[in-house]
Amino acid sequence: YNHFYLKVFKIITVQSRRQSHKKTGSPEIGSEQLRNVLRRRIAMSVVIIGGHDRMVCQYKKICKSHKCKAKVFTQMSADLDKQIGDPDLCILFTNTVSHKMVRCAVDEAEKKKFKIVRCHTSSGSALEGILLEHAV
Repeated sequence: YNHFYLKVFKIITVQSRRQSHKKTGSPEIGSEQLRNVLRRRIAMSVVIIGGHDRMVCQYKKICKSHKCKAKVFTQMSADLDKQIGDPDLCILFTNTVSHKMVRCAVDEAEKKKFKIVRCHTSSGSALEGILLEHAV
């Protein structure tokens, strides 16, 4: 899970920059600071594309129970590629999604190098299974 360690590194560098503004001198990243960040356990970000409109709240609840932040897109929007962002995992419910949305998600995954999981069914139990397999 390279995204997890990349996020940890980004947080540490941002914190050390803030500290360097307060003090004069070079900012150093200590092992104690790294341990504190790792203890907080950064939530894994998940983007769900497809699924049913009536299931959006349940998808988010399931993701929250697995300590994941979720964005759910059941309909194609004009700037979907910008809204996807840079998640750790993208889940495509292929039975209930348009080809255009799939192409958009796959193109973003190739650009930003995040993982895509395809699932034919868009049930809550299918999402649970994917998260059990792929979540940190």
